[in-house]
Amino acid sequence: MTMNALFVKWVIFVTLINSDFHYCQNIEFSLMSPAQTATEGSCTEIKCKPHDHRYINRDAYWFWMKDANWTKEMGFVGTTIFSSNEAERPVSPEFKNRVNYLTSPKSVMEDPSKVCNILICDLKKTDSGQYMFRYVLGTFKWKTENFNLTVQENPCLITFSQPPTVMTNNNVTLTCSTSISCNSDPQINPLEKQPSPKWLSSHNIVDKNETTKSTNRSFTASWTDDGRKFSCQTTENKDKYLTRSVTLSVEYSPNNVVAKISHQVVKEGDYVTLTCSAKGRPDVTFSWFKNGKQIQEGQLNFTSIKESASGSYFCKAQNKHGTNQSNTLQITVLYPPSVQIQLEPLTRRHNTDVKEGDKIKLTCGVNRSNPQPRPQQFTWFKDGQYVREGKEFIFFSIKPEDSGAYECTAKNSVGLGRSNSFHLNVQYKPQSTVSTSATDRVKVNSFLRFTCDTKANPEPWFSWYRYKQSDPTNWTPLNIEKDLTLDRVQRADEGCYICNASNTVGSGKSSQPKCIQVLFPPTNISLFMGSKVKEGQSITMSCNAESFPLSTFELRKASERFFSQPANEQNSFTHTFNVTSTHAGLYTCIASNSEGSGSSNQRKLEVEYAPKDVRIEPNPGENVKENESFSLTCNAKSNPLITQFKWIRRNKDKDITVSTEKTFTVHSSKPSDSGLYICEVQNVIGSGKSQVKINIKYAPKWTTITKGQEQQLPGGRSSVTLSCSSHSYPPANYNWYNKTDNTRVSGHQNITVYSHQPGEYYCTARNEMGQIKSDSVSLFDDTFMKIMKAVGCLFLILLILGLIFLYRHRMNKANRQRTTNRWPCCNFLLIIQGFCSLCKRPKRRNARTENILTDTSRSRDDLLPQQHCRPLPQQHCRPKAQHQQPRPDVTSTSHHVNVVYSTVNVPYGKQAPSAQRPGGSLQTCVEDDSLNYASLHFPKKKKEEVESVYSQVSKPNPCKQEKLEDYENVNMAPPIKIPYNFDDDSETSDEEEVNYTKVDIIPKPSSKTDSSDSSDSSDSSTSEDETQYSDIKL
Repeated sequence: MTMNALFVKWVIFVTLINSDFHYCQNIEFSLMSPAQTATEGSCTEIKCKPHDHRYINRDAYWFWMKDANWTKEMGFVGTTIFSSNEAERPVSPEFKNRVNYLTSPKSVMEDPSKVCNILICDLKKTDSGQYMFRYVLGTFKWKTENFNLTVQENPCLITFSQPPTVMTNNNVTLTCSTSISCNSDPQINPLEKQPSPKWLSSHNIVDKNETTKSTNRSFTASWTDDGRKFSCQTTENKDKYLTRSVTLSVEYSPNNVVAKISHQVVKEGDYVTLTCSAKGRPDVTFSWFKNGKQIQEGQLNFTSIKESASGSYFCKAQNKHGTNQSNTLQITVLYPPSVQIQLEPLTRRHNTDVKEGDKIKLTCGVNRSNPQPRPQQFTWFKDGQYVREGKEFIFFSIKPEDSGAYECTAKNSVGLGRSNSFHLNVQYKPQSTVSTSATDRVKVNSFLRFTCDTKANPEPWFSWYRYKQSDPTNWTPLNIEKDLTLDRVQRADEGCYICNASNTVGSGKSSQPKCIQVLFPPTNISLFMGSKVKEGQSITMSCNAESFPLSTFELRKASERFFSQPANEQNSFTHTFNVTSTHAGLYTCIASNSEGSGSSNQRKLEVEYAPKDVRIEPNPGENVKENESFSLTCNAKSNPLITQFKWIRRNKDKDITVSTEKTFTVHSSKPSDSGLYICEVQNVIGSGKSQVKINIKYAPKWTTITKGQEQQLPGGRSSVTLSCSSHSYPPANYNWYNKTDNTRVSGHQNITVYSHQPGEYYCTARNEMGQIKSDSVSLFDDTFMKIMKAVGCLFLILLILGLIFLYRHRMNKANRQRTTNRWPCCNFLLIIQGFCSLCKRPKRRNARTENILTDTSRSRDDLLPQQHCRPLPQQHCRPKAQHQQPRPDVTSTSHHVNVVYSTVNVPYGKQAPSAQRPGGSLQTCVEDDSLNYASLHFPKKKKEEVESVYSQVSKPNPCKQEKLEDYENVNMAPPIKIPYNFDDDSETSDEEEVNYTKVDIIPKPSSKTDSSDSSDSSDSSTSEDETQYSDIKL
């Protein structure tokens, strides 16, 4: 039992181990990161790595899935986003072309660690989910843990529209848009490092629904823009994956058609290829032409070119937009020439041995050549050295130096042909030259050898001669050797040496003389010059010496070189120049030649000159702060010394002397001290001056605003240009502010304000010294006009109230003085609506009636006189005597009422339209006048109740009449004349309107008279014919 139990335990243990082993096999691939957050529209990279590279095999396939679920029947089911074997696992169209494999299947075998790395681009919010990698190798299958991808919403998602294919020279518009909620605008730029196109327009547009905003950029496309790429991204984008790009497609006829040949030089038998290239969209086709005739399409090849292939070739490129021809290729099959030298002696001589003076002609004959060499392409060589060009080489009189080995060459475009060597042997008399072991100038006691260099055929013999340069006809023979040696050269050996050689052909010409001279250093050097001179005058310095060869002279001032010049034939030199102050000092003349040098004695030169190098030293500098002190010190060079200083300040082209001291000081500077300061110095020779500009730095002052004329703009708007100016140094920087909302609107000196930007504006001027603010100006603000209108209305109301108060005051005063029975002039009258139209329309009356006297039986006819009116002062209407009626204010004594009538013309704007009467021949008043009557009742008895009826009152123009009648016509504004319709007979208020107003007034007790007591009498006594006045509240 114990053994069996132990066996069972071991079986269980091994099973568990195997189970663990298979479980471990399920995690052969692990994710680099379990989750990741990405932005909508961008890209994200998912990485995993295998733990054992042995399972990476070419027979395997792998894929990525999204939101995969396991089913027993179908295995893992989900959205396949990438597959290495789409035949086995097709990719979902949703992810087609959006998932990129970060390596290639071939390179996976080389680097298995990248087998499961993918890049998902153009992310959408729906891409959020769980992703899994599946690797299948036969029956072995592995998967990774789920990768959680979260795609966040991107408010700045870019949409870059692909422009349509356009023809060249047409306009292209690139449109890039993003959401309106994005904080930055889309920006379009070319991708390649090429010059940006010349943009025709560039503007931002917000769609009608205000959900997106876009940037449009337009330009004229050319054929070079075909295939050009443009990118779009928001201005604040830093994610390269959020950039969108488009490729421009431009159709155009063939351009840059170029025909090329594989060999620049075509030799017979060469393999030659002719190719044609061009740019065009759509693709172009090619045709080849030889000597104007089409021979072939596409590429033209010659496997072994022959001479018959020579000719002119070109190609044509063609597409649907046109045809263009290439350059012309000229093909010529070439081969090099073959040549030999031919001798044509003009004298009968054996072989090539000739004597000096014979005439010889050598010809370079061409046996075969294509192309034939031109005459200048023949070249002759002697002893391997170039001699001349030409097909023929003629020696009209051959010379000894013409002996040698001759060759000729002929060259064409293919190559060079060379002849065999041809030898010439010229026999000639000796030709001699003399050479020495040293130069022609030798020092005394030096060693010297002369050699007679002779050319002769055959060998020669020699003779030497010498003569003095002063006596060239007296030759002295020396020896007969080839070399002549002088062991110790003496001054007596100075002269010219000649050698002569002879052979069997004859005696040669004597050599050219070789002359020698004895050399010695300069001696007896003298310098001549003046000792004192004024600046600007000329001075002459001369120096001479004895030497051979001639000396080179150098003038030195102190130890510095001043002037140098070779000597003239007299071994001297002269230098004349205009003296300046810098020329003062000690001078020495130095003479030198190849044998040595020497110097003269020193001579001193003193130069007198006016002040120069005048300089001003400003302290602390040229820029001085306001209220600080500064000083100007004037320094100068002069000989003799300066005798006078003068400081001048230039103010508006006016010079003012401010000081005569060397130093000028200002203790407390101010802006007016700025300007140009001139220092003038003087000595006995002349004067000099210098200037410096002093700038006083101060804060801006007197800052003002200049307002321009208001300009009218299209659309009903207007604009005003404001300019800010101030006095300051350094110049001020200007800023503009809107005082209304206290915002900065501009940083320039001038601004333009438009009518839709009303407010109160001011500017500030600022520099390093301080800042100042201008007064403000109001633009496009009608508040002031509103205030003025309100103030005007208030003033008018106060004026009316004042006039009313004055009127009431005078009324009260009139009541107290009622015994005068007069109303004051120029006062407010009771204005009753109605006009004088009743005077001129006696036959037509308004249908409207109104009681005038409540206690009498008088009708309205008693008040309407059917008479003509006569003119009166102030345009009062009075009835004529023809239809005389009793005065309306004279009533029977039984009524005990005193009545006053007044005719008032109200303002024309308030009058009712009056009707015209056809039978108005009896009227003398102005037509369309209306009459308004007021009835005033003054009963004797005091009534308990007072009935007040108010009438419209208008302020009359002041009148100047001195007497007030009981009846008074008041003229106000003229009535409005309204044409009368004669066909309308209706008796309505629109025809003729007569308005009556009843006013009952109870007189004050103080205004009663004695005559009122006798009112009981039945007669119409004159005591009752009395006008009563009372206050009327208007």
